Amino acid sequence: MRASDPRARGSRRGRSGTARAARSRASVSSDQVSRERANPLLRSADGRLLVGAQFCDHFAIGLAFVALPWLVLDGGGGAALAGLVFAVGTLPYVLFGLLAGVTGDRRSRKRVMVAAHSLQALCAAAVPLWALASPPPVGLVLAAAFAVGIGRTYADAASFGAVADLVGSANFVPAQAALSTAWAAGSIAGPFLGGLLVAAFGATAAVTAESALFAVAAVLVWRIRRPLAAPAQELEGRIRDAVREGVGVIRHTPLLRLLTSVQLLWYLSVIGALALIVPFLREDLVLGARQIGWILGVGAAMGLSAGFFVGALERRFGGLRLIAVSIVVSGLAVVGLAGAPEFWGALVAYAALNLSIWISVTSLIGERQRHAPDHLQARVGITGRAIALGSMMVGSLVASGLAAVVPLRALYLGVGLVALAIAAWAVPALLRRAAAIPVTEL
Repeated sequence: MRASDPRARGSRRGRSGTARAARSRASVSSDQVSRERANPLLRSADGRLLVGAQFCDHFAIGLAFVALPWLVLDGGGGAALAGLVFAVGTLPYVLFGLLAGVTGDRRSRKRVMVAAHSLQALCAAAVPLWALASPPPVGLVLAAAFAVGIGRTYADAASFGAVADLVGSANFVPAQAALSTAWAAGSIAGPFLGGLLVAAFGATAAVTAESALFAVAAVLVWRIRRPLAAPAQELEGRIRDAVREGVGVIRHTPLLRLLTSVQLLWYLSVIGALALIVPFLREDLVLGARQIGWILGVGAAMGLSAGFFVGALERRFGGLRLIAVSIVVSGLAVVGLAGAPEFWGALVAYAALNLSIWISVTSLIGERQRHAPDHLQARVGITGRAIALGSMMVGSLVASGLAAVVPLRALYLGVGLVALAIAAWAVPALLRRAAAIPVTEL
């Protein structure tokens, strides 16, 4: 038997080395493709830290959603006074939103967020610290909700500019999808854990956890390596002029003006369906607490699921088309709730309503920030948020007032028809704008 040819062995070694090199290149290529497919906000450690901070913020707010009204009731306040907690926590957006936007565009977004989350932690901690000596009075609870709302206003304003800095305005929609997923996860976990803490240890324990989560959010933002500095051209000038510039860019930019108008009118109409869902399910559909919990839980889960695919939908169809479709679906879903005969019909309709709202909110924020100038990201973002929350407050108050004189099924039918009437105007306007903007692969 002949000895093997050294040249053959060398050839085999060469082929083996070439195969290993090819596998290595394929592995590198696969890793590169995976990174490119990942959400743009999650590709970097800084982006992941920001998402984590936003999750903690909304987790804490979810805890307070249960704990603070509970403390008001324990302190002798009635249901109406307990209901003020949401309004008091939202009011800072209206009072300080524009000023917070200027601050977010003129100061380091990182420092503003760290300071805002720290303020939230300190103000929330005032309630359990007071409880060490005596039950916290209702006034302190409402004051804490207001102060935490101030911190949230400034943190939100700065986060708009931070996202644009981390991923660029062109990638804002998929990045916003990641944030929406974090918000939804916090909004699900917060009330759930809040109820458990209140039942096991009392409402002050839940507020203590709220304060701790705000502190964690501050630490996560502090660990972000990028300075997230404000644009250089925004460091000078009068605050009044800066506020006017932020509002003016929405008024004088046709697309931003359209998006703001659509959001304002749509929220005024459809938000009442969310505000009245518990009495509607309990009184009109005669559902039990467990069934209502399932419907609300599935609705909240829609927000969590939307974040996983809204970015892909936006790249395929464009954000403006998603908004148009979502408005129509929301109106049809509310009409479906009005006609739901039993549990399963209400479950499907409410899930569709929440899914449409989360998709549209993510797309609205993303499109608005994408078309806002880089040096106005915080002002445009927080102005839009203030308008949205203001319209939500008005819409819920109007719906609650009408519920006193209009049967809930008839009210839901009216809300759905009004939403569809708004869609009859908004959808053609959005589609015309979408036709003028090419869908790009991000």
